[in-house]
Amino acid sequence: MAQQALTNVRQRWERDVATLEGAFAEKRRDLELRKTEYQGLPAWYQQQRTKLNAEREALQRRHFLEQFFIQRHRITGIGPSLTATLASYGVETAADVTFAKVMAVPGFGPTRTKVLMAWRAGLEQRFRFNPNQAVDPRDITALDQRHAAWRNDLERVLSSGAQELQKIRSLATQRQTALLAELQTVTDEFAQAKADFAAL
Repeated sequence: MAQQALTNVRQRWERDVATLEGAFAEKRRDLELRKTEYQGLPAWYQQQRTKLNAEREALQRRHFLEQFFIQRHRITGIGPSLTATLASYGVETAADVTFAKVMAVPGFGPTRTKVLMAWRAGLEQRFRFNPNQAVDPRDITALDQRHAAWRNDLERVLSSGAQELQKIRSLATQRQTALLAELQTVTDEFAQAKADFAAL
């Protein structure tokens, strides 16, 4: 019985301590990845600004199409009820109209979808790209907001990370202390049992 008690304590030591050590190592790896992400934010932001500049024509086209709301236009076969259904699925302007997106809306098969696609195509023919126009401030603002949200999230995770690691380490220390005391007790009991058995 003393031998079994000793074995049980050793097994719990291996299991509990290994679990906490694993949690500590996993959290540390995660924090290192987040730190790398954080350090890469300035380069990511510059890449995105360059991308905005390179995609000016597509962005100008999108903003042009965003001016045309489906509910404000008379489109053959698309009444108020279907217009409301489209809006509930995020299709409100000509910029939102794509074949796949419209086909996913209940009540829209190939025929009605083609009608909407033709309406969008007619509007696109009126679009004229202005190469001298700078990137739209709305696109820069949207990028700035994404950048700030990502940065704030990473800063929150990194600032609380040290405390979380310390908490895991404290739990490991507490568990080790408790198990060491129990191990000492069962070791003494096992030694006493061996001595008592030898004296028989």
